[in-house]
Amino acid sequence: MLVRDSHKYAQGQLWMPFLPEELFQPDPELAKIAAILDDPATLEPFVERYFKAAAEAGLKNSGRPTVPLRTFAAMVLLKFMYDLPYRELCAQVKDRISWRVFCHIPITAKVPDYSTICKLVHRFGPEAVEEMNIAVLAHLAGKKKLKTRKLKVDTTVTESNIAYPTDTGLLYQGVRKLGHLVKKLQKKGLAKVESFVDHTRKAKKLLREATRSLRERTGEAGNRLRSVLVGLAALAEDTVRQTEEVLHRVEESLAQDGKRVKEAILQEVTVFQETLTRVTTQVWQRLAGEKIADRVVSLFDREARPIAKGKAGKPVEFGYKTVVATNEQGLVLHHEVYIGNPADEEVFVPAVLAAQEKTGKVFGEVAADRGMYSAENEAVLKGLGINHVCIPKRGKKDEARRAYERQAWFRRLCRFRAACEAEISRLKRRFGLGRVRTRGYHRVKTWVGWSFLAYNLVVAAGL
Repeated sequence: MLVRDSHKYAQGQLWMPFLPEELFQPDPELAKIAAILDDPATLEPFVERYFKAAAEAGLKNSGRPTVPLRTFAAMVLLKFMYDLPYRELCAQVKDRISWRVFCHIPITAKVPDYSTICKLVHRFGPEAVEEMNIAVLAHLAGKKKLKTRKLKVDTTVTESNIAYPTDTGLLYQGVRKLGHLVKKLQKKGLAKVESFVDHTRKAKKLLREATRSLRERTGEAGNRLRSVLVGLAALAEDTVRQTEEVLHRVEESLAQDGKRVKEAILQEVTVFQETLTRVTTQVWQRLAGEKIADRVVSLFDREARPIAKGKAGKPVEFGYKTVVATNEQGLVLHHEVYIGNPADEEVFVPAVLAAQEKTGKVFGEVAADRGMYSAENEAVLKGLGINHVCIPKRGKKDEARRAYERQAWFRRLCRFRAACEAEISRLKRRFGLGRVRTRGYHRVKTWVGWSFLAYNLVVAAGL
């Protein structure tokens, strides 16, 4: 059970006056962030969400207390501010007295386990983090430190934590994973061992043959690679067919014997079976020379998609598209994570509207890159009362358009928009936005939300 109020570190021990005072003082940046976290309104979204969920589940506020909300939020922020793994985070908090002070953990108290922090992050989800981000912006607005005159919008790719996808690799992973899951069901006595043939070893041999064929780079090697793909696809189809039979027998066994099994295991088998079926279909489409729409690139992060942003070093990235809207101070007023690669011009206006809704202000100037241009987008924003809309037009421009884009305010906003590239680079290098160390759309949104929240608090500390 989480508790509302955290322990205050100031309840010292007899030996504390003999230690240097600097040990108990966090650095100025953390001290300013701690002042924002100590505002009761900042953590209210977590309080409301937790106790509402507990009330719906019929739980009482009793039992063994675990992590105070203030401690939980501070520890997760430290993780994203310094891009630390959960284990390293807990070890650093344990060793650093100043971080204990920031997290409100007494020197004699035990630091929460890394698994507890990780589970709570996923339990609260992206909604609570988004509400806390809005609360931080409201806190800054109450202190008259939030500027809402200008807005810049850009998009980037948040890479998923997966290996480079290949058809042979995906087929092999699917065959191996389904074989492992069926063995788990067999250990529970829910399916006969003789009824399922595990093709993992045969699929591994084919995968090695595909690797050798790729090294040769000859016409004959290409033909061998094609035959390997056909063989792996056949093994995957047979594995899916056998898994369907196993699930049917499991359902009969549960109905007759009255045995109980965790729903998560059966759901996992079903999900991997459906995903492997999609991958197999993709392989047959590729061999037939057909175009593949909405391509699956991972069995374990099924919502991740290939996204081409035109980069020279990375022609195609695999993950999620993220929209970022920041003000003139560099604060992220709105962000959104999309599955796939929607057109930039489609996500531009919703981002501006969402930023205005969160701040309660109408921006005077809005800037974006040429990928978000359309005459309709310009007309919509001007209809909202935005005086200056800076979006360079794509393609050929007539004389009137060239004169429009040569105006002083337009060129000034173009320079203003360029700062978004540096802000996104900083988010990726320091705050973990470059590669998400979790999988699944819901968890990715949670990770990205914490990344932007930590970034906003660091920027707010420097205002």
